[in-house]
Amino acid sequence: MKYNDKLLPKIKEWAEQGLNDGQIAINLGVDVTTFSFWKRTKPEITILLEKARQPIVTEVENALLKKALGTIVEDITIEKCGRKKVIKKMKRTVPGDVKAMIFYLTNRQPDKWRFANKIEKVTGQKADDSLDVSKLTDEQLSQLNEIIEKAHGSSD
Repeated sequence: MKYNDKLLPKIKEWAEQGLNDGQIAINLGVDVTTFSFWKRTKPEITILLEKARQPIVTEVENALLKKALGTIVEDITIEKCGRKKVIKKMKRTVPGDVKAMIFYLTNRQPDKWRFANKIEKVTGQKADDSLDVSKLTDEQLSQLNEIIEKAHGSSD
């Protein structure tokens, strides 16, 4: 199949539905590499995809923020009392999710919230999976422990 401007409405529709590039390529009946080539050579496709996907990205960002901050939800139950049905509404608070908070902050303000930066400042070593804590001073270990406690809530 050759590229044709008449494909743009379908590409837009699929992107708005949340399909990724591979799925769109399959729907078009072309190889993923062909679709990638079209994106590189036809800027209108890239622009269209970004605009079509933006509402979904915004919706997910808002859901993540809501999960991070917590919310108040209303639970509705229907109970039978004899012949009558009683509708009970009860509000409850759903606390913020710490993992969502960390994810949000480390992605929105990485210089301020990146966990590895704090480890690097304390240890003077790059924070990776092979950090040798045996070479750290007692003061550095104490500072590192404080960072971990703050990040995870407790030392136990």
